[in-house]
Amino acid sequence: MAVQLARQLGYPVVVKPADRDQGQGVSADLRDDAAVLAAFALAAGCSDHILVEKHAEGNDYRLTVLNGRLIKAIVRQAAGVVGDGRHTIAELVQHQRQDPAHLRAGELRGHAPIGLDTEALELLAQNGLTPQTVPASGRMVGLRRRANVSAGGTPA
Repeated sequence: MAVQLARQLGYPVVVKPADRDQGQGVSADLRDDAAVLAAFALAAGCSDHILVEKHAEGNDYRLTVLNGRLIKAIVRQAAGVVGDGRHTIAELVQHQRQDPAHLRAGELRGHAPIGLDTEALELLAQNGLTPQTVPASGRMVGLRRRANVSAGGTPA
């Protein structure tokens, strides 16, 4: 059923539990049937109520509304590294993992340092990159599909 809905909506899509927060069970920017099936299994492990939605490219905003009034708004950025034109993606990840300021900020936000796990490798491949690619100076290389702080994202 999830694959049928994804095809109906048109790829890319998002699959997520309808009743969870902090990005639990969320898979975004899914581009094929196999990815939707895997994402559905992940979401179903968290909830019996699963949503399939059209993926929208762009900024990720977290808005807090209290009694009908906006009290806080932040833009969040998915975890990744910024190229310097000299180091490989793998080296940039390692540098980030060893940066004391980044580690302290991550600990305060409750997430582990970013790594080159399955999701990161899939995203790299999807963008024609590998851990050995040397990205141009200033190029942002995404390593997560979600911008949730719990997934290594950062509020900007």
